[in-house]
Amino acid sequence: MRREKQRATPTPLRRWWATRTAGMAERWATDGGCRASLSLLLTALTLAFLGVCLVASVMMAHLIAPQWFAVDDHIATNGLHQSADYPIVPLTPYPAPPDLTPIAVATSAESAPTAIPSPTPVPIASPTPAYFGVPTPPGATVGPAPVCPALTGQPTLTGRSVQDGVVPAPLVGGCPALLVIAAPTQTNAPISGMLTFGTLDPAGCTIYLNGTTDSGGNATLRFTVPGTDCFRGSVTTSGTLTVGGDSSANPSFPAQGG
Repeated sequence: MRREKQRATPTPLRRWWATRTAGMAERWATDGGCRASLSLLLTALTLAFLGVCLVASVMMAHLIAPQWFAVDDHIATNGLHQSADYPIVPLTPYPAPPDLTPIAVATSAESAPTAIPSPTPVPIASPTPAYFGVPTPPGATVGPAPVCPALTGQPTLTGRSVQDGVVPAPLVGGCPALLVIAAPTQTNAPISGMLTFGTLDPAGCTIYLNGTTDSGGNATLRFTVPGTDCFRGSVTTSGTLTVGGDSSANPSFPAQGG
C-alpha cells in the first residue's frame, strides 16, 4: 500500500514572502540579463564585505599583538616621506679625553729667558667711507623744486550737509594747499580727516587733518601735498573727512604730480 505524502500547508509568513517575490522569481527564471546583473552585484558586495573584514582583522591584530602586526606610519613633509617611528640609536661609550692642563715648569734666575721685543705696530690706513646717501622719506619731493601756485581764489565746494573744496585745484605735488570747509550745522565742531595720494605707498603718502570750525561752521586747514615720490601724473585723493559727527564731506580731490 503506497502512502501518499501530503504537502505541508504554507504558513502566513511564507505565503507573504512568496507573494512579494513572485515577480522577481519569474524574472530570474526568464531573464538572463537580470541574473547576470544580480550575480555581479552580489559578487561586488561580497568582495567589499571581505575587504572590510580583512581591514578590521588587521587593525584588531595590530591592537592585540603590535609586535607581530606592526604598521609603519609615515609623515609627508615637503614632498618627502619620513618615518613616524624614531628608533633610538644605542650610544657607544667613548674614552674620556686626555687632561690637557699645562704642567708648571720650574725656572731659575740663571735660566730665565731673554725677553724678545715686540715688533712696532705698523699703522693701517682706514678705508674711506663710502657715501650711499640718505633715503628720501615717502612724500618728499624728488628732483627740482616744483613751481607752486598762489593760494588765492575761492574753491568750488562739493559735498552734502558738509561741503568742502581745495585751493589750488588741482592740487600740486610738493606745494602748500588749503582745505576750505563750510558746515553751517556744525558750529565749533572738531575736524578730523585723512587724505591719501596715490597707491605706491598708501601708509607713507597719507596726510592727517585736524582743526575746529568757527561759530559759523567754517574752517580753513593748511597742509602740504606729498611730492612726486608718492605719485606722478594725475591722481584723485581718497580718505575720510569728519566734521563733528557728520562725514558727508567729499574727500576726493584732483592732484597733479611732476
